[in-house]
Amino acid sequence: MVWGVRITHPEDIAVGEDTEIWREACLTANNICHPGQPVIKIGYHCIIGARTHITAINSIDIGHDVIIGESVLISDNSHGTSGPETLNTPPIGRPLVSKGGVKIGDYVWVGDKVTILPGVTIGSNVIIGANSVVTTDIPDSCVVAGIPAKVVKRIEA
Repeated sequence: MVWGVRITHPEDIAVGEDTEIWREACLTANNICHPGQPVIKIGYHCIIGARTHITAINSIDIGHDVIIGESVLISDNSHGTSGPETLNTPPIGRPLVSKGGVKIGDYVWVGDKVTILPGVTIGSNVIIGANSVVTTDIPDSCVVAGIPAKVVKRIEA
């Protein structure tokens, strides 16, 4: 579908009320690590932007009232490791591995073209600048930007 949303293994995905998933987004769940539980959880009142790809084999937990821009990648997995035993195998034939789940708090704004990598926890009330690559945990109430993403401003209540 050119304008549709692509969902793989919908039984492993839970989406809250009033959440919008825009055109050409892709949600890929492959429940390898926690059979019987949803591996992608998206809270209520969220917006998932066009062409965003969310892929999980372990867990991706997105809070409530989160806006995710367009062309964002959120992944808890990769095709193999960087060891010599897997580099000699075509990427599609490498086993999926996870360095840990991804957790995104409430009231987070993720800018366009952001990449969020495995094992990252993002606190609540966070703004992630466009084109950033999030490789480490982000505390509550701050603005982050860059490659890799770093705190550029603390938000005081």
